[in-house]
Amino acid sequence: MADRDRALQLIRTKGPVVPSNISKELGKNILFTSVILSELVASKLLKMSSLKVGSSPLYYIPGQESRLEEFHSYLNEKDRRTYAFLKSGKVLREKDQDPLVRVSLAQIKDFAVPLEVTIKGEKEIFWKWHGLTNEEATPLIREILEGPKKQEITEEPVRQPAVETVLAAPAKEETEAEDIEEEKIPRELFLPKRPRAERTESQQLLKEPDDPFYQKVKKYLQTHDATIIHGEVTKKGKEVDLEIIIRTKLGNLPYFCRAKDKKHIQDPDLASAYVKAQMMKLPLLFLATGDLSKKASAMMQEEFSSVAFKTM
Repeated sequence: MADRDRALQLIRTKGPVVPSNISKELGKNILFTSVILSELVASKLLKMSSLKVGSSPLYYIPGQESRLEEFHSYLNEKDRRTYAFLKSGKVLREKDQDPLVRVSLAQIKDFAVPLEVTIKGEKEIFWKWHGLTNEEATPLIREILEGPKKQEITEEPVRQPAVETVLAAPAKEETEAEDIEEEKIPRELFLPKRPRAERTESQQLLKEPDDPFYQKVKKYLQTHDATIIHGEVTKKGKEVDLEIIIRTKLGNLPYFCRAKDKKHIQDPDLASAYVKAQMMKLPLLFLATGDLSKKASAMMQEEFSSVAFKTM
């Protein structure tokens, strides 16, 4: 039996494993085994976890996702608390959580699945437990939202970026984890994802938002060699979300940019933007007309060290 087939059979029997487990069984060195596992991941025969056991991810066969829970003790203390909180609640409304929980939810990618919904024109993020189907999540979200009367929930296309990279501004640590495929979302509640498509600077907005703050942000970015690929006014005259390309000597670098017209940026402002950037798999540039609060500044040094913050 070929080494690839033996590796697959072992993982099918044992469940999620680190490379050293397979290396011993195959009688091969770690480097050779890692190459085999990487090829199996590339062929979609295996998946790779975001969670690390030591410095290694776990390799598992699609369908063995629930068995990753056996390794939740390898999460750091903060993420273990969030893991238990989400497992108990099944669905969490992001805006109801404190900033540290919001960041932690974005970190435990093997167990927390983000869902974006639009409620009366306002977008919100909910997190569901990975073992929960969308059909099971739907009534739980409605229960959180509605009370005795149903709120109107409308559909809009959701943007999904194509570029994944680590940028020059203090960048978040790279992970070897393969993207976790999101389930299709029920049309009556959740928003469909836009197909991935490679973007270039030539793909400009068909129609720019007619908003004075948006124009102010655009002018600022232009003076700093940045081009807007996609822009959206999330709060008229106060807040915009953008996908941008910044031209540097190292090449064109993509960012998710949130710009906010606010005197003092608080830690929840940073947390909300950080989670959105994580979902888009892009680093975050936060622009503001004001400065950081004392608490937000402290969090920039700890939880949000990869975020680039600029005052316009």
